[in-house]
Amino acid sequence: MTVGMSRKGHLNIGWPYRLGEVIAAQMNGSYAADRPLSRDEVEMKFRRFAAVALPPSAIEELIGLVETIEREPDVSRLATLTTTAA
Repeated sequence: MTVGMSRKGHLNIGWPYRLGEVIAAQMNGSYAADRPLSRDEVEMKFRRFAAVALPPSAIEELIGLVETIEREPDVSRLATLTTTAA
């Protein structure tokens, strides 16, 4: 994944999808450091972007894995889920 800022202050995000392909998104200044996204907003946003490349079951499993990442003895399942195209 790549993250960067444009000259206009927009957040640019790129997520590798298939060999040579990247899913790209740009966020405007509607979010500010003094008003971070809620957990529900983060999950909703993740679901929206992930739906382009992952099946719903993988999205839900990823959310569950991230919630418990500190207790995961092996994160290979996380890597597998993020590289499996829909």
